[in-house]
Amino acid sequence: MEKKEVLSQLGALNKNPEKVTNYLFKKHDFFDPQDKVQIKYEMLRANQVDGQKITHICTQYNYSREAFYVILRKFKHQGIVGFLEGSRQKKNTIMINQDIAKMIIQMKFENPDISGAKLAQKINATFNTDYKKRAIEKAVKSLGLTKKKSKLK
Repeated sequence: MEKKEVLSQLGALNKNPEKVTNYLFKKHDFFDPQDKVQIKYEMLRANQVDGQKITHICTQYNYSREAFYVILRKFKHQGIVGFLEGSRQKKNTIMINQDIAKMIIQMKFENPDISGAKLAQKINATFNTDYKKRAIEKAVKSLGLTKKKSKLK
């Protein structure tokens, strides 16, 4: 697999490498303007170690000042892993595999009134997982299996 493909799969491919104007990326083959992780690291190093001004750095690397501060904060909290786009996870995202989704659908079809707690209990016993009731309820909702509430008065 080519480096470009790997970077793309990791969410680390800079789609505008020509906009990186820093002299290191122009002068040395070691520096790859397609590699966002390397770019972000070099941005922080230029500021934190070399003392360069943030506005100057952002111009050279085609990032906004706001993005620089986000990158810095993520680095302080997550280390270099924070440079990967995949490290951003939506807080409401529930990760379930196909087998668990099938089981939820089947169980809701057989018993539409089954509780999230009961679903979680059966899923955890079957797949040796540790889903909480609320996570399974969110998965049920994302699968479109929640009952419509009637508006009777």
